[in-house]
Amino acid sequence: MELPRLLGQRAGLQGGAGGPARRPGGLDHRPGLLRQRVVRRLRDHRQRVLHQPSSLPVRCHHRPNDLLTPFDQHEEYAMNRRVLGALVAVLLAAMGTFVLLAYVRSAEDRALAGEQVVQVLTVRKAIAAGTPGDALEGFLTVTKVPAKVQANDSVTDVGELDGKVAAVDLVPGEQVLSSRFIAPEKLEAKGAVEVPEDLQEVTVPLTPERALAGRIKAGDTVGVVTSFKQMEDWTTGEANSAKKYPESTHLTLEKVLVTHVQGGVAPPSGDGEQAEPAAGNPGDALLVTLALDAPAVERLVFAAEHGTVWLSNDPETAPTDGTKVQTRGTVHE
Repeated sequence: MELPRLLGQRAGLQGGAGGPARRPGGLDHRPGLLRQRVVRRLRDHRQRVLHQPSSLPVRCHHRPNDLLTPFDQHEEYAMNRRVLGALVAVLLAAMGTFVLLAYVRSAEDRALAGEQVVQVLTVRKAIAAGTPGDALEGFLTVTKVPAKVQANDSVTDVGELDGKVAAVDLVPGEQVLSSRFIAPEKLEAKGAVEVPEDLQEVTVPLTPERALAGRIKAGDTVGVVTSFKQMEDWTTGEANSAKKYPESTHLTLEKVLVTHVQGGVAPPSGDGEQAEPAAGNPGDALLVTLALDAPAVERLVFAAEHGTVWLSNDPETAPTDGTKVQTRGTVHE
C-alpha cells in the first residue's frame, strides 16, 4: 500500500503525462501563474476581512492602509501628487504676479528719477460730455508726472470743478483740464439741434482756424468752402495742364445748418463776456456735424478726403451772389 502512494507522489512531482515538473505542494514554478494565484488569494482574503461581522463601532470611512491593494495605494499617491502640483502652480503664479508688479513700480521710479514730480488728476474711466464735476468720484485718479508735462490748466483738486459739467468726452489717461469744463447753461447752448427730416447728418474734423477759430455752435448756418491742389495724372505722375485740373477754391455749399459741435470754444455768455475755450489747446480738432442732402454729403466728404474744407459764417441775411471757382488765373480778376 505504501508503494503506490509513493509512486503517486513521484508522479505528481514529475507532472504526469510528460507535463512540466511541479514543486511540492502543487505550486507551479512559472512566474505568471504564481502571480495570478497570489493576487487571487489576496483578493479573497480582503473580501473575507471586509465582510467579516464585527461588534466594534466604525470610527472612520476610509479603509486601513493594511487593507489597501497595491493598485489602491498607487491611485492615492497619484491623487496626492496632483493636489500638490496644483498648489505649487498657484503659489508660483502669485509669486510671479508680485515680482511683475514690483518690477513695474521700480521702472516707474527709475523713469521719474531726477525729475521734478507733481501730482495731477487724470481720467481713470471714460467721462461723457455733460457729466457734472461733483459726480466724478470713481472716474478720476491721482497720477505722478514730471512737472514739464503738466498742462497749464491741469486740475489738482476735484473741488475746482463743482458747478461745472464736462464740455467734451474725456478718455482714460488724459489730464483733467479746467478748460474742458464749462457752466451747464453754456453746454446747453452748444447742444445739438433738431435735424430736418429730409436731411442727413455728416461730421467733419476741422482745426479751429478752418472753423471760425472754434467759435461755432449748434444752430448756426455756415458756408462750406472747398479747396483743391493741382491734380496729377495718375498714369504718368506728372501734373496735368493747369487749364484742365488747376488749383481751385469755391464756396461749394451755402446756408448749411450746424447740428452739433464737439470741442472748440464755448459761445459768449448772456452778459456779453467771452467764454473760455472748451476744448483746451488751440490746436485741438473740432468735430462739426452738418445737416445736408444726399448729393451735398457726397461733395463734402470728397472735399474732406482729397482737399481741404473751410467754414464761413453764413447767416440767412448774408448774400452769396458773385461766387465762382477761383484759380491762379482768376483770383486777381
